[in-house]
Amino acid sequence: MRSMRIAVCLAAGCLAPGLLVAGMKTTSTWTAPEHTQRPYSKVMALAKITEEANRKVVEDEIVAAFVKQKMTAIPAYVHMKPENLASPEAARKKALELGVDSALVVTVLEKGTQVKAGPSVSVGVGVPVHVGMFSVFVGGSVPVGGGPKQTQVFSVKADFYEKDSEKPIWSATYSGNLDYGIESAAKDLAKQSVKQLKKAKILK
Repeated sequence: MRSMRIAVCLAAGCLAPGLLVAGMKTTSTWTAPEHTQRPYSKVMALAKITEEANRKVVEDEIVAAFVKQKMTAIPAYVHMKPENLASPEAARKKALELGVDSALVVTVLEKGTQVKAGPSVSVGVGVPVHVGMFSVFVGGSVPVGGGPKQTQVFSVKADFYEKDSEKPIWSATYSGNLDYGIESAAKDLAKQSVKQLKKAKILK
């Protein structure tokens, strides 16, 4: 069985021992019922992770996954400077200057360690709150690595926004571990997210 892994963004189910064998797992998905499929000219990848190196890895893998679908995508770390993240208005202005009309935002929800039997990373999932694509660009991030040397386990959420949407039009939550490193985790997360966006008919 192929080991999968994880790193990046919002609630999940519960992390059982079996998840650590299989690696990253999708624990929930949600699609806005009123959504209609449309083309996107440019997607921005944003990982709300404190460590700059890890954030870059995650955003680059998400961009690569979109590019494989023949879509234009850019990482936030290259284009969104601190002054662009000072307020939703500043984020909106910069994103519109860049021609960005959608974003995949990844957020770390919970992190912990385990030795053998699974910890309990337990979170609830509901309808996303009304925050808006540009509002979510502003605010705190959390670490994804560090800590004791045991298996590092996480729950994360990925949200897909259109530029004028008040809430995500699609969300998915994941749980897993970093046994194979941040790059493998980010690649898995990006691959699963894009695949699920296509299945939900968000992407063509």
